[in-house]
Amino acid sequence: MAEESVTPQPGLRIGVFHSLTDTSLLLFGYGTFEGLEVPPTSIIIPGQGPVGAAGVAAPKLRLDDGTVIWGGEAWWNAEGVVRAYEQGRTIVHPKLDSVRAKIREAWDEAMRKLSEEEDRLP
Repeated sequence: MAEESVTPQPGLRIGVFHSLTDTSLLLFGYGTFEGLEVPPTSIIIPGQGPVGAAGVAAPKLRLDDGTVIWGGEAWWNAEGVVRAYEQGRTIVHPKLDSVRAKIREAWDEAMRKLSEEEDRLP
């Protein structure tokens, strides 16, 4: 039987992570799903861009230390699921500012290349 999709409710305890391999978990931390909100325009969602500029809502994830991460910036799941991912893996805590800077850099480069292509169009 296929698993049912569950819509998370605000207040759900969650774990937020950058990536997961057989040997490591790049973990931002644990916190709470606060619901859907429009992110600041400075937030770049990989594969989507600055969704806040278009008024598109994204999952708002607040870590226990108060840091806000937007759903498309990272992987996330219920806290128990992510805690299970820790088993047998090395836990690394990436710096969110560094991750965001790399995403911004990639976005700016993609927009530059797109602009160059558009300039060549008749």
